Amino acid sequence: TARIAPGLAGSARGLGLELREALGDVLGPDMPRLAVGFGPALLEMALADAVCRDLDMSFPEATRADAFGVAASAPRDISADAIATALRRVQPNRQLLIRHTVGFDAPLYPDEVGEPPLDGRPVALSSCIERQGLQAFKVKLKGMVDADSEWLCRVARVLDPIKDLKVSIDANEQYAIADFREFLARLRGTGSLGRFRRSILYFEQPFAREEALSPQATHDFGVPIIIDESDDTDDALPRATACGWDGVSVKSCKGIFRAMLNYARVSLAQAEGRSLILSAEDLTCQPGLCWQQDTLMAATLGVSHAERNGHHFAGGFQGASNAERAAYLERHPGLYQGPVTDPALRIGAGAVRIDSLFAPGFGSAPGPDFDNMMPMTQEEEAVP
Repeated sequence: TARIAPGLAGSARGLGLELREALGDVLGPDMPRLAVGFGPALLEMALADAVCRDLDMSFPEATRADAFGVAASAPRDISADAIATALRRVQPNRQLLIRHTVGFDAPLYPDEVGEPPLDGRPVALSSCIERQGLQAFKVKLKGMVDADSEWLCRVARVLDPIKDLKVSIDANEQYAIADFREFLARLRGTGSLGRFRRSILYFEQPFAREEALSPQATHDFGVPIIIDESDDTDDALPRATACGWDGVSVKSCKGIFRAMLNYARVSLAQAEGRSLILSAEDLTCQPGLCWQQDTLMAATLGVSHAERNGHHFAGGFQGASNAERAAYLERHPGLYQGPVTDPALRIGAGAVRIDSLFAPGFGSAPGPDFDNMMPMTQEEEAVP
């Protein structure tokens, strides 16, 4: 049963909200809200693609026109007019810098790799930088002051030669607040990290979601911090900023319409002279439909660099037929490079050109090869 505003009925945004609400009722309060939203987020992307195709619009064009009905869902902290105004002003980027993820204890030099992979692609951080001209990086922490401090010193030595260095630090909810303050003090006091420290754009979700947005928590660390895992409802960003957080990362798996709403909030804050950060993260986006839609969403909302390593860690087009791979190579020659048996992102000077995604639809061409998909099987025995 729908409990949404009448003006939303029948819109892509309205249908998405109905689905989220109904699924939340079915799964109950014990299911994490972030997990509840993953399925509806996929269907919202399909709805957006259908709207764009029906109107013969690209995703940025449909966003500017608010063809999805986002403004009609205005929450208490921002007006419908402010949302519509922000969306009308979107200026999508035609390329995206790849923010390369540096996992804790990842190999930094070739002699740390061990047995190299058969595909010949770079593994060590220094090799990836040399091959792809990387400029932006996301460095993972472990939540341990001594180990993390030593790790950043090692990574900083590898990144030091890069001229236009951009760094984000991800603690993945692993720090207690007191330990994070100690870590920051260590970071400020390590002289060899001066240039690396000045290149840090923000710290991503250092604290567990259970305490990060607690009404009792007020965060003032002297460095920008943004939420990720805490972004599990449409009102998470204003609740976070009230606690001292400085922004949010957008992901299509959280919801493209929530991303638009947060873009409008950030735009309004900046117009009022307040500084808020809108970033984009998603380690798991692999080349093809997933990468294209998530990337086009981020680029449409003005993001210039984003974590994009599904192509690096997850095998690229694994599971796709050669016919599907060939179709993507033909449709997006500036985005992918061959061979057909093992296509990959075409990364040059640390970036990928995405001009070919600005066509009618939501970055969905050419689409999956349904005829050659393997059918899913259902276990005969019921899963408890």
